[in-house]
Amino acid sequence: AKEVTNSDSPDTHLLPVSSDESLTTASSLPKKGYRQGDFQAMFFEVAGLTIAVPLIELGGIHKVDKTSSLMGKPDWFKGVMLYRDEKINVVDTALWVMPEKCDQALKDSLNYQYIIMLNDSSWGLMAEHLVDTVVLSQDEVKWLDSSEKRPWLAGLVKEKMCALLDVSALIELLNKGSDINQK
Repeated sequence: AKEVTNSDSPDTHLLPVSSDESLTTASSLPKKGYRQGDFQAMFFEVAGLTIAVPLIELGGIHKVDKTSSLMGKPDWFKGVMLYRDEKINVVDTALWVMPEKCDQALKDSLNYQYIIMLNDSSWGLMAEHLVDTVVLSQDEVKWLDSSEKRPWLAGLVKEKMCALLDVSALIELLNKGSDINQK
């Protein structure tokens, strides 16, 4: 690696970190609280698809209100909604989760009612229906180790055959402007 020096202090040497050294493995990452013991998950529906989110990573639920769209944002970015002087970045969940299936007929049929806030971020996913909140045991979920292909997917809830979101990874993708395919 080429050495970089700081001109203000000749004794200070900075070496660039190679990307291989900065990677952490899934086993070295701290385990999420819901990965131990029973935990609550909330289920919601979008375009006939059921999605689960760990309740501990839920930042709140709001009724859908007027959104202001912004130029130059991805299609899945519905816009910004104001709630008590707070700006919420609203995600069209169907467009984010299954962009290849979102034809005009599907878009027209969507009846979003709620915005599900992701942890303490400013991101909210649009939902048509809130299904229920259920206590899940560890063996009711097929856990997936954080993969580069689907970092937003923590696991699959076996009985409902639906995705359990990894909220922190999802927030990271949204902050980058990436869709489900990380594009």
